[in-house]
Amino acid sequence: MKPEFAFILACIGLSLTLTYIWWMRLRVWMFREELFAIRNELWDAMLAKNDLENPAHREFRAGANALIRLAPMLSIFTVLRLVLNEDDTRNLLPRQQAVVIEEIEKSRHKLVLRVVRFILFESLSGLLIVLALAVFGLAFAFKRTLEKRIQALLDSHSFQDLDEHWAVVESRSVTSV
Repeated sequence: MKPEFAFILACIGLSLTLTYIWWMRLRVWMFREELFAIRNELWDAMLAKNDLENPAHREFRAGANALIRLAPMLSIFTVLRLVLNEDDTRNLLPRQQAVVIEEIEKSRHKLVLRVVRFILFESLSGLLIVLALAVFGLAFAFKRTLEKRIQALLDSHSFQDLDEHWAVVESRSVTSV
């Protein structure tokens, strides 16, 4: 192989690697911004109804805040680990909420759809899994199942628990340094 050709290939490889690294950081930033927008849109709606202290609204905000903090670590593998964890799957029944507030349900649905899009369609691992499942015609069913599982994880406070666990791990690493 000629040295000029090898140099060009190395430059292309390096630029693709740097572009991918930049994209990974940008996609997390965009994801967090969209989660902020969904959370703030619901806050505005609940403020208009003078119902900011509603427990369902506070629960939604806690889940959204946990997802915002966990965004850099969120991947298909993180979600699969949470889904397969015995402690998290015990609470996969629908929420037992007497009063369903339409604005909160719409926001929860938007949040779940955004998380699924982030996990499946904005990462290399998610795209590879979707492509592999598409070969067998299972991609759409997998997406729907993932939506239900993420909804269940929000209901079981798994993201909040993971966020609290991560905060403890970070505080230990800061104090040990």
